[in-house]
Amino acid sequence: MGTIIVNYKPSICSMNKLILASKSEARAFLVRKIGIECDICPSNFDERSADVQHLPANEQAAFLAMHKALDVSRKFPEAVIIGADQILEFEGEVLHKAVNLAELRDKLVNLRGKIHFLHSGVCLVLGCQLIWQHVETATLTMRNFSDEFLAQYIETYGEKVLSSVGGYHYEGAGLQLMEDVKGDYYTILGMPLLQMMVPLRGLKLIEE
Repeated sequence: MGTIIVNYKPSICSMNKLILASKSEARAFLVRKIGIECDICPSNFDERSADVQHLPANEQAAFLAMHKALDVSRKFPEAVIIGADQILEFEGEVLHKAVNLAELRDKLVNLRGKIHFLHSGVCLVLGCQLIWQHVETATLTMRNFSDEFLAQYIETYGEKVLSSVGGYHYEGAGLQLMEDVKGDYYTILGMPLLQMMVPLRGLKLIEE
């Protein structure tokens, strides 16, 4: 699944504000780091209750991103809403965020020495209508790290990375978990920003 463009009308958005429908501090940091000014309004959409198991993992990311954005768009129909979600696929199964350090350790042991995929979905919604959508996939191979390294990593970063679906601090010491990475840096951190900036320029929400 690549980019989907629906009802794409650049001229209608020149005066609208931009809202990120996410409680993720990482995503808020990313968009502001590259100079995109936007408000933050976390979505109340319950992704755990969504019936998405029948969808391929990349389509799950797209579906959840869209419904998060639609939820916020109902409150702010005049704003352009950014929705984002990330799905980790491992051996044909979707893995969710670890809820505690014991689960985090089990997840990283399970991923150790193996390949997994991160599907990052992002979309733009205006007036409760999807106007642009994209899914980017990164392929990551974890190295066969030692139990001692894992224990040290969890002790140092455990609480900080529970919010990461992969359980790694990729922009920091989590990179040491990896043997090989194929994919866009920002996609791995949580949102394919390079791809999203193209429609934002077209919508006159960032400078050309």
